[in-house]
Amino acid sequence: MKVKSLEKYKKEILQMIPFEIYGQVTKLIGLTIESSGPFLKVGDLCRIEGQDTSLIAEVIGFKDNKLLLTALGDIKGIEIGAKVFPVGSSYAPVGEDFLGRVVNALGEPLDSKKRPKISDFYPLYGEPLKPLERAPINEVLDVGIKAINALLTIGRGQRVA
Repeated sequence: MKVKSLEKYKKEILQMIPFEIYGQVTKLIGLTIESSGPFLKVGDLCRIEGQDTSLIAEVIGFKDNKLLLTALGDIKGIEIGAKVFPVGSSYAPVGEDFLGRVVNALGEPLDSKKRPKISDFYPLYGEPLKPLERAPINEVLDVGIKAINALLTIGRGQRVA
């Protein structure tokens, strides 16, 4: 009997707007966008929705408990108060159709050909190898210039920072 009494609330529950986590654009200087949330990590992606436009941005830093974002597209139309929604980690679209193609940061083609078929996504920020798990450097890299070889020796496969 009690189950039937809940049926009248089902329609109201289904019409409710779900809770959304978002922040707001607080400042825009050049190509850097400052947002009052949502709480994300460096490298995460977010979607900025203005009244007339929507774009994807990446978290590049923090300042005074605010996010610093850089847009992966045209910032025209983004205004103070635009909503900032979390999207997730940065991934690059990959697939056979991408070979030899020139694409932008979102995987959209910059040539006049059709959009490449995406077969998978690959994370942009992988875990670095642990120093003790790397293969030892045994061979010197010859750069072809004796002065550089003499003063700045480097091994083949060595990481250079």
